Amino acid sequence: MRKRLCVFMAFLTFCLLISPINIMAEERGQQESVIEPTGLQTPPEPQPDPEIEEKIGENEEIQQFSLETSQEEIFTTVEERVKEALLAGETQVNVFDLQIPSEQNLYNVLYYSPYFSNGIDASFYYSPGGCYTRILIRNTMSPGETADYFAEVDKKVDEIIGLITDDMSDEEKALVIHDYLVYEGEYDYDNLNAGTLPQDSYRSGGLLMKGKGVCQAYAYAYKYLMERLGIECYVTSSQEINHAWNIVNIDGSYYHVDCTWDDPVYDRLGMAGHGYFLVSDEAVQEIRGGTKQHKGWDLTEIVCDNTKYDNAYWENVKSQIILSGYSAYYIEGSSIYRRQNDTGKVEELKNLGRWYVWESSNSYWTSSYSGLFMYENELYYNTSSEIRKIDLNGENDMLVYQPDTSEGYIYGSKKSGTEIQYILKKNPSETGEKSSIPLAEKEQTTVFEDVSEEQWFYESVNYAYEKGIMSGLTESMFGPSDKITRSQFAAILYRIEGNPDITYRELFSDVPDNTWFTDGILWAADSGIVSGYENSSLFGVNDDITREQMAVMMYRYAQYKNYDTPADGDLDQFGDSEQVSGYAEEALSWAIGAGIISGKEGGILDPQGNAIRGECAAIIMRFMEMQE
Repeated sequence: MRKRLCVFMAFLTFCLLISPINIMAEERGQQESVIEPTGLQTPPEPQPDPEIEEKIGENEEIQQFSLETSQEEIFTTVEERVKEALLAGETQVNVFDLQIPSEQNLYNVLYYSPYFSNGIDASFYYSPGGCYTRILIRNTMSPGETADYFAEVDKKVDEIIGLITDDMSDEEKALVIHDYLVYEGEYDYDNLNAGTLPQDSYRSGGLLMKGKGVCQAYAYAYKYLMERLGIECYVTSSQEINHAWNIVNIDGSYYHVDCTWDDPVYDRLGMAGHGYFLVSDEAVQEIRGGTKQHKGWDLTEIVCDNTKYDNAYWENVKSQIILSGYSAYYIEGSSIYRRQNDTGKVEELKNLGRWYVWESSNSYWTSSYSGLFMYENELYYNTSSEIRKIDLNGENDMLVYQPDTSEGYIYGSKKSGTEIQYILKKNPSETGEKSSIPLAEKEQTTVFEDVSEEQWFYESVNYAYEKGIMSGLTESMFGPSDKITRSQFAAILYRIEGNPDITYRELFSDVPDNTWFTDGILWAADSGIVSGYENSSLFGVNDDITREQMAVMMYRYAQYKNYDTPADGDLDQFGDSEQVSGYAEEALSWAIGAGIISGKEGGILDPQGNAIRGECAAIIMRFMEMQE
């Protein structure tokens, strides 16, 4: 028996030695992702002004009034005065008339304003009465060089503010600014560790203009940009953890935002965290993907007790979030996802594959290391060996560039001006060297930035737009890959009919008076083109419309117009014809026979699939041209 046991153990050992074992490597290469650095600078105290006369004092009434003035108003006023003096080559600014109490730490304006960087510094003086009197300014640039630098700052700020569209909510504006700073910025960790941090690394101007900074730079840059957008924002700090971040007001509630701890350290090209974006007092004190907790902050009078976003969809997103139309695109785990922000529906567009441990075919890292950006209506991303792009609907996945990966895999990519930057490394913890390739430009021959001439729906989109049948989601974006809803398609048919006058009546509980879709739905219902849900008072205004539902509505509209509607199309030619609902067979047969609707790649009709705006434009053009 003992001999048999020994033989069995020997055989088992042999099998283990020759059999490959798929082992997931621990995230030893992800040390940077859990570094949450702290680098708070204590601003110098203002100095008593030796040049002011003792008789100049401040009465209590004026001083009390100035205490009530918002920091934003004070900073903006002082910023303009100091800028004017710098451009004039002056070295002193009088602020005594502003009656700013010395309790306001005016030195923080140097952190706040992106203009006060690149060799600009200042000292602040106050009177015996406790109000600031003057600012001594120092500048290593000439007035001409200063003017040129201020123009560069103007351009940068306008570029960032230009990312915001009028239709964005405050939540979306806060997200776009957060992601810009995290995506474009890099924590100045090497200088922090070496004790050689330059002044600009503490200031918003250093982060925005040079791309590097520490927590104060991130926090004040966020505050500056949010206040430019009219959104209430504060910088809070903690001496206990030597760190600064933001508190922001969104729709009447306050939330914490920490761009610094959402930015991977060391910097990971093209990647952005969201664990500390719009979180409550309770959540900000949790360890959210890192090792440290926020505690001991000073603005405790601002209570962040709304937990609405504590477990929002972006909590574990590690890429910038791209907003386009009604959709958000992002990377979570090992896949690219698309989320419909109006319904909350999420779909996987692309699995990114694995990043194997160098010189191993069995062990792989549990994270993905891809950047994500949108350019000309396409999503650019990277696998471990290729830079690729796909359409916004997850189709037409194409190779952009394949570098030599014999000395390392691709660990990140991003858009930088007119180039794509990428980095090759053997493991995530290496620093690596950035390389770049040109980002090919396409000639835009349409009114919409996301519709180019080579796309199959180009002509149809222009046709529908020029006829006034369909408009863009914004002035520059059509959203061809966005799904279309029942209310949107009813409105489209209503426009084709010429927008006849409608008297409102409460037909459906989700169709109130005076909305953009009210007249279209009521007209379509009165014309026998649409109906509500069976055993329900709802129309389903926000429900996505399927391809067969769209065919049925087109068919009923054609009959309403007394057009010839023979049902002579062959549905059996499609491999999924059995998926056509009984009520839609006649309509789809007509649409196929008339050439209004065609099949998809792979010989399928996809009757239950959601219709998208590009398809809708094509169907509308074919239908209208058929009747011309």
